[in-house]
Amino acid sequence: MVMTEFEQPPPSFPYDFMDVVWENVVKTLANLWCGDYKGLDEGKEEYGLNKTVWHAIGAACKDSGDTIPSIFVCRAPKIAEERGHFIAESWSQWCMYLAPALLRKRFKKPTYYRHFTALVTLLNKCLSRSLNFEDVEALHCGFAEWVQEYENVRIMGPVWCYWAFPMERFCGSLLPAIKSRRYPYASIDRRVTEISQLHQIKVIYDLRQQLDLRRRRDVERRGLGIPGYPNSVFVAPSETRKLDELVYKRLINHIATRFETSLSTAKAIVPKTATHWGKIQWLNDGDMMHALDFIRDPSRPGRRDMTFVKYTVLEDRNFHQRNRSAAGFDVFAEYYGQLLSLFVIEIPPSSAIGTTEITTLALAAVLPVHLNGRNNANQVVCKANAFDPLEVIDIQSLECVFGRIIDRNKWVFIEQLGAREVTQIGDDPESAVRPRNFRQR
Repeated sequence: MVMTEFEQPPPSFPYDFMDVVWENVVKTLANLWCGDYKGLDEGKEEYGLNKTVWHAIGAACKDSGDTIPSIFVCRAPKIAEERGHFIAESWSQWCMYLAPALLRKRFKKPTYYRHFTALVTLLNKCLSRSLNFEDVEALHCGFAEWVQEYENVRIMGPVWCYWAFPMERFCGSLLPAIKSRRYPYASIDRRVTEISQLHQIKVIYDLRQQLDLRRRRDVERRGLGIPGYPNSVFVAPSETRKLDELVYKRLINHIATRFETSLSTAKAIVPKTATHWGKIQWLNDGDMMHALDFIRDPSRPGRRDMTFVKYTVLEDRNFHQRNRSAAGFDVFAEYYGQLLSLFVIEIPPSSAIGTTEITTLALAAVLPVHLNGRNNANQVVCKANAFDPLEVIDIQSLECVFGRIIDRNKWVFIEQLGAREVTQIGDDPESAVRPRNFRQR
């Protein structure tokens, strides 16, 4: 291949992050750790992991599929026995989500774990939706021996703009369109033409919403919107029933705090029954969240848990200091917990709280997780099944679902942030570049 002076990598031909990092660097690291890289041994180092450790890590990899929502990633195979089944997405999931949790305290020397988590930190920065000059300089220093990749980021921008995931997924979506073994390319051509025509109709006539054929859009159409909550819809199943006793007590506290009234006044106006819903869908490509009380068998094998949510509430800055007076609810605090129930109540008009008409509230009962801190990869860590007392919050406080990795009686939380979600693609060409909408405050 002959190149002119204007055709030089990376400006003209960007290096593909998917193959360079996930299918090369991360895969090679795993092979080195398990002693399966071109017959090389450790030499004078001690970075190898014995088979017992690898089998334990592999079992945890497979089990994590039940506790990580399906919108995050595909299920990861057992890395000890099934590394041959890993694809680029699997290696990405292993590196960014699973390995920082599962490799902690596995090496004989902690320096190898710190070295790996430093790489994860740099890769997280590479996956940012945008990069400023300070970020590029930080990458340059971090990847001191990786000058070519650094130049790629400096000139081409964030790696999600040019990696191969969207094209790979798009090509995969065309395979079901092949109906003829004799003329497969005719079927592919017809499919590509139809997708392009549909896309042009959406753009020309502004019919993106009406012609959105994704399952998510169908769920949004069938969902029930609640007045005062324009960014979400409730999704079946649903039923009207009496509130649980503990939820009812916490609801009274919530109403008393919300309307700045006494507990006795709140108790007098709060109904004891409510319409309960099984799911809530956030609009504009937000998350689907499931309520635990409508799940018949939470421990069923193969079920992907979408009941754990991140939420943000206003908190008094002096809440944890007993000797100081309240400073008002002026600080946003982030929490993690399990979504127990979703329900809607109607509060009648009351002069005690200053309302002249029926007030409809959409609320959630959440069991907060007792957090212990973060690991070297900045992942939230807590003891398994360690919860704080139940609380009732407004659904507007709900942010997104998160996944859990269960390892040695600990939970490690993972969130789908940055450009990871851009790898998802369907028949709609726009879905290749449409990031999920993380609700920002």
